Amino acid sequence: MCCHLQEFLLLLKTVTVRRFFNAVKLRLSWIVSRWYGKPVVWGMPEALSIEPTTACNLHCPECPVGNGTLKRPTKNLSFLNFEQIVDKTSRWCQYLSLYFQGEPFLNPQIISMIHYAKQKKMFVASSSNGHFFDNDTAKQIVESGLDKLIISLDGATPEIYQRYRVDGNFETVIDGIKNLVKWKQTLHSGTPVLVVQFVVFRHNEHQINEIKKLVASLGKIRLEIKSAQIYEFETKQNILPENHKYSRYDFGSNQPRIKSNLPNRCWRSWHSGVVTAQGDWVPCCFDKDADFAMGNLLSDNLDLIWKNTKYKDFREKIFTDRQSITMCKNCTEGLRKKL
Repeated sequence: MCCHLQEFLLLLKTVTVRRFFNAVKLRLSWIVSRWYGKPVVWGMPEALSIEPTTACNLHCPECPVGNGTLKRPTKNLSFLNFEQIVDKTSRWCQYLSLYFQGEPFLNPQIISMIHYAKQKKMFVASSSNGHFFDNDTAKQIVESGLDKLIISLDGATPEIYQRYRVDGNFETVIDGIKNLVKWKQTLHSGTPVLVVQFVVFRHNEHQINEIKKLVASLGKIRLEIKSAQIYEFETKQNILPENHKYSRYDFGSNQPRIKSNLPNRCWRSWHSGVVTAQGDWVPCCFDKDADFAMGNLLSDNLDLIWKNTKYKDFREKIFTDRQSITMCKNCTEGLRKKL
């Protein structure tokens, strides 16, 4: 079965009457908002990302955690706080991503978190650098019911892999993937759907064919090729791939810019949100430092955050002058291709 089809069928299993009608209301309000050019929100968020931790074992140079530029403190989300967040959102939210910044599997409660979210009949996904899938942990992950797991592998050889995944171990990641595949087969489980993510840089773009062959040799795994995101254009543009097909930026001016013009709309602000390890609710995953926090879900109810004045003003800005919002300038959501 195609991995995309499998994910869709898994997601269908999480649909309830409440979630179905909420999804309908969200989409109707989105259509109305686009017609009139003013934000109208009738439903509650149907998708959510929760950050298990802001800690990481690697030092990837373009990651705010890895390079030490993240302004938020290093913190693990407690299981008690996770329960609070899920209890406040699961009536409407059917898709849960257990990642934001940091390495999720550094949180010792991550397996329990997956179990709890699955008890609430949510589709649960996570993303990892792949260094924590020893034999026992891989078995626990498969048994947990996790629906989807993304594993970062930005090289087909140890030398190229470690150019970006600083302090990472190529063989450890490969062994972890093999453990997951083995336990899926042993337990006759179709989940988690395994996805290997390859971020393209100048130093690894020549290995795209090699990574395709490597991933195919590991088993039933989907490969996703992803463009790199950079922050300091003046000093970092030389790490972007020479083949512009694999870059999200244009090079027509002195400073690279996103390939498309930012339209004054963003579906993410209507259907999803992100909760940090501190409990802050932010509009999307591009708000790394929670500069646009709309409230704190550990102290406030979701409906008070989702439709408060601050959120309304933010959505108004999205519809009138999205390009002025700094975090949106690197975003690939809803971009129109240039002719």
